[in-house]
Amino acid sequence: MIKRLYQSQGVQGIFTLGYLYIVILGILGEALYYSQLGINILNYSGISDVLLSPISKLTSNFYLLGSIIFIVVSVLSILNSTNTPEKKARLKKRLGIQPGRENKVLDLLVVFFFVFLFSFYVGLDIGFGAKRASAIRRGNISYTDKLVFVSNDSASVKIMGVNSSYVFYITHDSPLVKISPTGALKYFERQPARPNFSKLFK
Repeated sequence: MIKRLYQSQGVQGIFTLGYLYIVILGILGEALYYSQLGINILNYSGISDVLLSPISKLTSNFYLLGSIIFIVVSVLSILNSTNTPEKKARLKKRLGIQPGRENKVLDLLVVFFFVFLFSFYVGLDIGFGAKRASAIRRGNISYTDKLVFVSNDSASVKIMGVNSSYVFYITHDSPLVKISPTGALKYFERQPARPNFSKLFK
């Protein structure tokens, strides 16, 4: 399937399909994350949020981005290395692939890659949303972020999310997520996420 797509559409066709896939996953992941906080994020998202959010999430982790680039380059190299019968025979011998099954192996690699992206975009958003919703219910929130409004009022908050038009946050006096347009703010200060992996081993 992937080889046929590559032969008919080239690299551009593969990248177009991949980008469409991560856009869909980005929309689904964000919808599932915010729905656990009682927000329909699609009502507050512009076209730029839909198109750029998956990319910004991907580039926020350079190790993950490097791994994905390596996988994509490897797949394209395999496709290019099998353009003659001699090269195809050498590759199959080197990888131990039985004759006639090279396309199936490539398709399985691509399916694995797609499942990996699904877990990253959708699985993590579901997990983070559930963790945030549980912390709100228990009142276990650290108000380490700060909003400064154009009126010069300020508030200590916990920011749940940000897009190009709105900031979503929790305050001391209510467990409900509040939404402020970015135009109503001078600026906001947000503590960077510092994952504590030591908890995994306790």
